[in-house]
Amino acid sequence: MKSFFLALVFCAVTAFAADTPTSVPETPSSQPLVQARAAVKAGQFDKAVDVLKQAEQKQSADWNNLMG
Repeated sequence: MKSFFLALVFCAVTAFAADTPTSVPETPSSQPLVQARAAVKAGQFDKAVDVLKQAEQKQSADWNNLMG
C-alpha cells in the first residue's frame, strides 16, 4: 500500500498540462502558439482565437487545447 501511495504522489508531481511550456526552444511553427498564449494571459481572447485560426495547426494538441 505504501508503494502505491508513493507511486501516486510521484505521478501527481510529474504531471503537467499539455500546453505547459518546457525547456525545448520554440520553433517557427510554434510561434503562433506563443502569441496565442500571450494573448490569453492578457485577457485578449478574441485575438488569441484569431491567431490560432490563422495558424491552422489542428494536428497539434497544444493548438486544440488553446482553442478550447
